[in-house]
Order: sequence, then structure tokens, then C-alpha cells
Amino acid sequence: MTRVVKEHDERKNELLDVAQTLFYEEGYEKTSIAKIIRAVGVAKGTFYHYFVSKTDLLDQLLERQVRSMLKKIEPVLSDPNLDAIDKMNKAHAVSGQYKVAHKKVFMMLLRALYADENAVLRDKLSKIRMNTVAPIFAKIIEQGISEGHFTTSNAQYAAEMIMGLTNHLFDAVARLLLQAKPTAENKRHLLERSQAYEQAVNRILGAPDGSIHIMSPDMIEPFLGGFES
Repeated sequence: MTRVVKEHDERKNELLDVAQTLFYEEGYEKTSIAKIIRAVGVAKGTFYHYFVSKTDLLDQLLERQVRSMLKKIEPVLSDPNLDAIDKMNKAHAVSGQYKVAHKKVFMMLLRALYADENAVLRDKLSKIRMNTVAPIFAKIIEQGISEGHFTTSNAQYAAEMIMGLTNHLFDAVARLLLQAKPTAENKRHLLERSQAYEQAVNRILGAPDGSIHIMSPDMIEPFLGGFES
């Protein structure tokens, strides 16, 4: 039984891996199911055994990416010794450190996502982040309310608003990082956007200014510096 499940997962991940490569290289719209099947070397029926459609495959692919990042912050979320503010700050720090440590891969992902032909991928990713990450934010916010750190009246609505702001910040930061000639002004814009985001999040949560920290100069410098060589 264990062996069969493993083979099932391996085949599914192979289809997802190949589809991801093709989507990034050729664009989502231009990549057909037939092209994916040929690249993997499986029968058409095998594809439909795992996915209802190409849209279903895309949903599962992006969910896999988001959940992979969530695994990195799981130790923070499950730490009983951290209060809600520490959890939110440490979760953002771990996510930022991961992106810095895997800068080349992260920038490759951004270039693929923000190619004109991949608008569908960007939209899907934003929605999946909302559906996957917002409930996690809600749990942290509920903890913060019980601890007396946050005064917002509805944790779920607050989490959804914060996630909407997060998607907006991600989009703005990505477009700045993808500019051909990063400048000191760009760095300033990134920091100012981050500070505005932090202020808005604190207001939504009803937390004192300075409670939530998202992005530091140390996280920005590696990406801007990477374009100067």
C-alpha cells in the first residue's frame, strides 16, 4: 500500500514539475495539456487521473508552492512560547530570509510570474495566498486578541484585509525588483512601502505602532545589489 501511494505522489509531482517549467518558459496560455503529456511521456488518461483540467493543475501547482513556504514557518506558528506579535514578526522574517537565501530561484520565479503571458498565474497565486494564508493569520490574530495585544473585533476579516495588503505589497515589490536598473531611490520606495504596510497592519489589528515588522534594509539589499554586477 505504501509503495503505491509513493508512486502515485511521484507521478503527480512529476507532472507538476514539468508543467511548472513549461508555464514559466512558454507561458500558461501557450502550454497545452498535450505538451505537458508529451514532455512527461505519459498517456492522456494518466493526466486526467490526477487533474480535472489544466486550470486544476495550475491551482494545485500554486498551492504546492505556497504550502512549501508555509512549511518553513510552521515551527514558528506552533511554538507555544511565542506570543502573537512574535509569531507574526518571526514568520515574516523566516519568509524573507528564505527568499534571500534562494535569491536566484526567487528572482527567476518573479520574472516568470510577471511576464506578460502569465497574468493568469499571478491572479491565481494571489487568490491562493488569500485562501491559504489568511486562515493562518486569523489564528495568530485570535491569539493576539486573547493575549490583549490586538483589539480588532473580527480576526477573520482582519486577516483577509491584511492578506489583501500583502498581495498588493508583493506586487509592488516584485515590479520594483524586476526593474533593469535598481537605484537608491528604488530602495527608499521599497522601505517606504514596507513601512506604510506595517502601519496599516498595526491599525487593522489595533496594535501599537511599531508592533509588526515586515521588511528590513538587510532583506532588500541582496536583491538590489544582485542587479549591479
